[in-house]
Amino acid sequence: RKDGSIFIAHIERVQLDFGGRRSAVAVFTDVTERENDRMALEAERMRSQNAIEAAQAGTWEWDLLQRSVRCNDRISAMLGREPAPDHLAPFENFLSLMHPDDIERGKYLLKQHLSGESTSFAIELRLRHAQGHWVWWRNLGRVMQRNPEGGPTLRAGISIDITDQRTQREQIDHFRH
Repeated sequence: RKDGSIFIAHIERVQLDFGGRRSAVAVFTDVTERENDRMALEAERMRSQNAIEAAQAGTWEWDLLQRSVRCNDRISAMLGREPAPDHLAPFENFLSLMHPDDIERGKYLLKQHLSGESTSFAIELRLRHAQGHWVWWRNLGRVMQRNPEGGPTLRAGISIDITDQRTQREQIDHFRH
């Protein structure tokens, strides 16, 4: 740089042919801003990943058009299952794992959310673990994208295993009564 500052450069060698004589030219491109943006994006990704790990949360995205859910490995682990190929699973798979007593309330809250009556979605519900017992989850999410008509197309959120907290709460309630 003319001001003497240090920059990050991408150097590309270009072959030239001048009447049978071969030459090469080096083209320097200042990529400092692009590299700084890449590093800032990576730092933000790491902060987000650290927060997810600290919360021991599973993350998910539900594509309402494809009726598929993309989950991270923690979601599968919380259910005692192997991750689905490409971390994609039909939404119906999750519905089939729900405790029968939680289905109607879940559908009601989800309908409210998808219609736009509520800006976010939060529910505590039980899902069947691969070993047969029920695990309590707290799901938090919201619609992230809507089509031009306002219909939801993508939801995203987190799920946290709250089984231990629910068990402790039930034990406290038992001792109080």
